[in-house]
Amino acid sequence: MYGISIYPVDNDESVKFIPRKILKSNDILAELTKIGDDEQVRKQIHIDRKTRIRIVCIGEGDWDEMYDFGWIENVQTGKRVWTMRYDHTDHAGGARKNRKVDTIITLDAGTYSVNYRSDDSHSYYEWNERA
Repeated sequence: MYGISIYPVDNDESVKFIPRKILKSNDILAELTKIGDDEQVRKQIHIDRKTRIRIVCIGEGDWDEMYDFGWIENVQTGKRVWTMRYDHTDHAGGARKNRKVDTIITLDAGTYSVNYRSDDSHSYYEWNERA
C-alpha cells in the first residue's frame, strides 16, 4: 500500500487498524497506492459533515526529510490540513527509509484534495534499497 489511503473512522478511536480484507470499496474515501518514481497523483473527496478519518500513508524518508509522501489540502482555502512528516512516522518494514503514518484526524465538511508525490527513485515498482 505504498501511497496514501483515507478511511472514515467510527467513534472508537482505540480501534485504528482495519484489516484490508474486510473493507468494502465504499469504506475507502481515497486510495492512491502503488506509486512509482516521479509521480504526483491526487484525488478530490467531498465530506458532507465533520468527519473523523484514518490516514495510512507509506513513503520514503530519512533523518528529517520525506522524499515520497502524502498530504491533504482544503480545496476552498488551498491550505494543507495534514502532511506526512518524518518525525511522525514509524518504520514501515523493508529498507529503513520506508516510513509509515497511521493516524486519525478530524476534517470539517468540505472538499479536499488528497495528494501523493514521489521522487526519482525507490518506489513501489523499483526499490533501490533492501532491508
